[in-house]
Amino acid sequence: MSDMAVSFQNVEKKFGRKQVLRSMNMNVPAGSVYALLGCNGVGKSTSVKMMVGQLEPNAGEIRVLGRDPVRDGVELRRETGYVAENQRLFNELTLAEYCAFLKKFYPDWNDEMCSSILRRFKLPADAKLGSFSRGMYSKAALVGALCRKPKLLVLDDPTLGLDTAARHEFMDMILETFSDFEHTVLISSHIINELEGLCDHAGIVRDGKMVLEGDLDSLKRNTSRLVIRKPAKELPPLPGEVKRIPKLDDLEIVFGGAREPVEKALAENGIANSEIHSLSLEEIFLAYSE
Repeated sequence: MSDMAVSFQNVEKKFGRKQVLRSMNMNVPAGSVYALLGCNGVGKSTSVKMMVGQLEPNAGEIRVLGRDPVRDGVELRRETGYVAENQRLFNELTLAEYCAFLKKFYPDWNDEMCSSILRRFKLPADAKLGSFSRGMYSKAALVGALCRKPKLLVLDDPTLGLDTAARHEFMDMILETFSDFEHTVLISSHIINELEGLCDHAGIVRDGKMVLEGDLDSLKRNTSRLVIRKPAKELPPLPGEVKRIPKLDDLEIVFGGAREPVEKALAENGIANSEIHSLSLEEIFLAYSE
């Protein structure tokens, strides 16, 4: 398998005249927990649906586990778990019947894991899926995705509609199950604060394009916030400047790259009363997504 579990190269997608993805590039390393981030409507779910073979690109190349997700869809479905918001299961089946049905198609299905997760989530195996609450339904979908032991787990806003406790339980289960480097997890979401302790790579999408991508440590190391206290004059654009945020008395500037060129530019412009701070993933997201 390639070093990349998922690769998008210059992918374009249109729905009629509406351009949803524009030269979209994405590289998800094998063994990573990758957060695909963006506001609603920027193309995250479209990208995910192309990963799992539900949509075809108009241009560009997509590879998932080294394969074409449309042409090799049958093989990929055996190696990929997929959970999406409002995903429809077999409502007429009980949870036990649903798991037994899935087991027929996935030779790596893990009965012991299935029983353990059902106990952990306190899901009634003899109840029909159609009777489940939204939170129970999402957990049932996760059971089906995890217990087939996929090489790639794709989650598209899976915790929308869940309360805080249920979201944490959901994410904890993913971490516990995929705690080795043999599996890859991709989570598409706009709820950033719950992903920072979970992911080790991230990509930020805006207007159908990837605007920032990399391992989390590098993203944090190479993105900073400059705070200038009561600036006395207009400051020209700084090296790597991403966003300028005027405050009541101060000026904040988010920039990418090394700090030394910015510090040199400040000195050349006679700016002394300033501070540079590191950013959280959520702050980086806000700077690049708006």
